[in-house]
Amino acid sequence: MVGNYVDTTTNLERGFLRDTDGAIIRIDIPVTLYGGTDLLGINDLGWISGNFYDAAEHRHGFLRSPQGTFYQIDVPGAATNLAAGGTTGGGLNNLGIVVGHYDPANGGPERGYAALLNQF
Repeated sequence: MVGNYVDTTTNLERGFLRDTDGAIIRIDIPVTLYGGTDLLGINDLGWISGNFYDAAEHRHGFLRSPQGTFYQIDVPGAATNLAAGGTTGGGLNNLGIVVGHYDPANGGPERGYAALLNQF
């Protein structure tokens, strides 16, 4: 299972993975963080989905492979000029479909996206 907690030392959200043996492993995106790392889902193959805020307060989705490689997700046309704008992570399934939502650069309501794991 995956989840989040607030690190009281840094006041950042941190992600964690609880493995099948019960061990807790902290997972953070390896970039400069503003708001931390949110883990949103894990599939049976061990791929993790989530999102994070960069130093400019823009959201980015991501996938993390079972081997620990991060793949950033940014929908073309997503707003990256507004605080809290951008692409969020979302859910993923065992067929390799990833879903999430983004803020369009030209304004308006958030829109959804779907992607395939084999694109990463």
